[in-house]
Amino acid sequence: MTIKDIQVNNVGQAGVAPSILYIDTTSTRAEVNASGFLNGAAQKWGVSFSDKQLALVSTKTAPNASATEVDVYRLSGSSQSWSLVPVSNDKFAGKVADGGGSATIAITVAGVETTDVVFAQVEASTDPVSVIKVTPTANTVTVILSADPGASTVISYQVLRAYS
Repeated sequence: MTIKDIQVNNVGQAGVAPSILYIDTTSTRAEVNASGFLNGAAQKWGVSFSDKQLALVSTKTAPNASATEVDVYRLSGSSQSWSLVPVSNDKFAGKVADGGGSATIAITVAGVETTDVVFAQVEASTDPVSVIKVTPTANTVTVILSADPGASTVISYQVLRAYS
């Protein structure tokens, strides 16, 4: 697959560091994650790469798919050998309704790992509560609230997986 376009900076931001690249591809995430993905792109697109850049990259969900995804990458390399390294990846997100009765809400999310980063917020509750702690364990996101939220509680959550 290929890079369709690379844009650097917005109007008025030339020479600013760090800077942002905008890369439109027909590649999948796996192809973009391959070592040396950007090799040759600097010459073809007339851009300079540096380790002080982040890239917003559009990829295809599968080879020849029309659906796209956009992820954030940092640049890694030197001279003519440049790669894109994922910064993080949204793995799961959702909302769950809870009938109250406890300040602890366990949300089953298949695939969650203990090393994931999780966020949660109370979208609705009968009683005023706040999130005290959010903990990922295998296949579960546990949200501990300041008190029993009461009936009609809605918790929204997001799970990120950091790349090394």
